[in-house]
Amino acid sequence: MKKTLTTAIALALCTAALAAEDLKGYYEAQKTALRSQFSPPQLGSQVTFRLASGQSRTGILMKLSPDSLSLMSETGNATFQRMALHESSRTVFFAEDFAHVSALEKTREYRNKQRAASLAEEQANIHDGRISVSAKTTKTNEKDEKVEEKENQRTGEKRKHSTITRTYSETQHLKIAVFNSTAHPDSFTLEWYFFSKNVSKGGTEKERENDKKDDTPKLQNSAKKQVTLEGLTQLEIEMNSSPFVMTRIEKYTGGNTGRNEPRTTGEENAGWLVLLKYNGEILDKKASAKSYLGDDWIQQLPSPR
Repeated sequence: MKKTLTTAIALALCTAALAAEDLKGYYEAQKTALRSQFSPPQLGSQVTFRLASGQSRTGILMKLSPDSLSLMSETGNATFQRMALHESSRTVFFAEDFAHVSALEKTREYRNKQRAASLAEEQANIHDGRISVSAKTTKTNEKDEKVEEKENQRTGEKRKHSTITRTYSETQHLKIAVFNSTAHPDSFTLEWYFFSKNVSKGGTEKERENDKKDDTPKLQNSAKKQVTLEGLTQLEIEMNSSPFVMTRIEKYTGGNTGRNEPRTTGEENAGWLVLLKYNGEILDKKASAKSYLGDDWIQQLPSPR
């Protein structure tokens, strides 16, 4: 860790040094170019300038050299050294100051553009998304009854044999809101999983003996979808499970169930899991139960097609 941190600090210092050299070179190039563009006031023209002390002077410009200027005013002629003037006034009369101040301004603009480009590049490498999920279920059931009359071969007695089949169906509905938390457009992978539990109970004594109690949820079905969002925008997607179906069979003989218990088989809804990923990395996850959010559980799930 110490070695990594030292390397990171050295790299940061090296990058900063290169950036400083780049800015210095840009400044010098701009200063050279701008110095040739300088156009001072004409000799004989009336000028006004500000001294470093804050006082103002007005008069006729009589002479101008790289380091001084001469002014004729009502009080007579006076010579002012370049550094006696305020910086804002020096940029008007002297090429060196004009080039320096203008080059600094252009260098600041250049640096700000570099920073903006660097920030945009950094943000482009940041991928952050969030999801929220609301869930509901719809249920249906159907009843089918068949009645047969059978004659007891030994006694000749006729009895009605009824078989009532009740089919229960449940569908899980998910409304998923995907939010892009970054300022730039991005694409994510949305995965959703529905889980079921086997149901097997009742029936004949032999059927009950053969039943194996297993409450472990099983993957019923899964899928995935690519979603693309603009920066700081939200998209809603609705997903439905395949129906979970259970069948209950009740048999009656002459109005009595006899020794047979009603037999129930099929699968029941055991919940759901939704993952939001970028390049295989999980950014957010929501589930109907905390047990589905564990890394061990998620890792054992097959990837949806």
